[in-house]
Amino acid sequence: MASNQRVQMLLFGTISLCLMSNTTVFAQAPHPFGGITLIKVNNPVVRDALNSAEFLLTVVAGNQSYVVGTRHGSGIGATRCVTWMGEEPDGSGQMVVGSGEQWRYRDSTRRYKDTEICSEFTLRRLGTNQVVFTNKQVRAVLPVLENHPIVPIDWNSPSISHFRFKGDGLGIVTLDEVVEITNRGVPRPYSRAQVIERLQRPGAIHIGTLSGFGSSWLLDDGSAQISFAGLLDVDRLISEGQAEILYARFLVTQKALIPKTLFMEALLERYGAATATIRSGRGFTLIWAHDLQGRLVSETAGSIPGLQALVEFGYSTIYPQAYSSDLGPWGFGTILSVVVPGFSDEVESYEVHIRHGHALAHQRFSGRLGMISDIQETLKNQSKFIPEF
Repeated sequence: MASNQRVQMLLFGTISLCLMSNTTVFAQAPHPFGGITLIKVNNPVVRDALNSAEFLLTVVAGNQSYVVGTRHGSGIGATRCVTWMGEEPDGSGQMVVGSGEQWRYRDSTRRYKDTEICSEFTLRRLGTNQVVFTNKQVRAVLPVLENHPIVPIDWNSPSISHFRFKGDGLGIVTLDEVVEITNRGVPRPYSRAQVIERLQRPGAIHIGTLSGFGSSWLLDDGSAQISFAGLLDVDRLISEGQAEILYARFLVTQKALIPKTLFMEALLERYGAATATIRSGRGFTLIWAHDLQGRLVSETAGSIPGLQALVEFGYSTIYPQAYSSDLGPWGFGTILSVVVPGFSDEVESYEVHIRHGHALAHQRFSGRLGMISDIQETLKNQSKFIPEF
């Protein structure tokens, strides 16, 4: 957590918002690979050089950089190797990535679990949609799938305030409010200290210093049972007394059954045409996704990079803990997903997922850049070692 700190500086409920804007995690300077760039590794020789990686992701924020060879999936196996960018040597736009042969970083704490460091190679932008990869064995042109700037998060955006369930959703929440949410429906309320202790448990930490919390309660009129789960930066919550909820999930089990056709019509009437509709048997998922400027992306108005992956890889619905790889909905702002199971023609229960893809990217890559900083500091200290004999 300390390294992270160094790098960082439903649906039908009442809509309400009283949020403060947040400063950006990163400072972004002009750079051939500035921001977040996702590259497809479609050359088998390059894939072998990157330890069987299917994608190459670069993150450049100011004078900090992070490069990862990865595969789709979660867990340690998805990350094939990591490294960082060096200086541009000759003004050609060609960047040296890493140094030397592939090796394994073993820190004394085992915090990074024997991280593989990529072998050295170079990258050069070839327009906006291609890069040139070069190492000792191969020179290949690879396609760029996505390229997103790193921008501040506007927590006052209507695209955030519009999607709240009974007043709960994304945005700033105080420690007192977290205590209140945690104690909803709980027979014996947790004290403030107990809530903090629960937030800091190893099993509660998911991405970087993002911690999960939640509760379950019955609505006052008895019409529905609500289960809530959220993610926020526990370090900031404790040190500053408030933090942003970056992800919120609601599981709603209602007493009265509603025909699915009427349920979908009500959703579309309230929120407009969905960005994507996924059908599965009698069930369906509706997705409303926004770009980094808070504008709704619709199927008829075209797409933005990453929309196919948003649907195909399930980034719109799965709990962030599950995609603990470096692939994610980083180029999106607010994403609302309503998931209705396909058991019958009526809606008895449904899930609502609300997340801010780019805010999750800030958190994810802050932690990654902290890891790179730790590795580089270790290498620096090793280079200064002088034997005493």
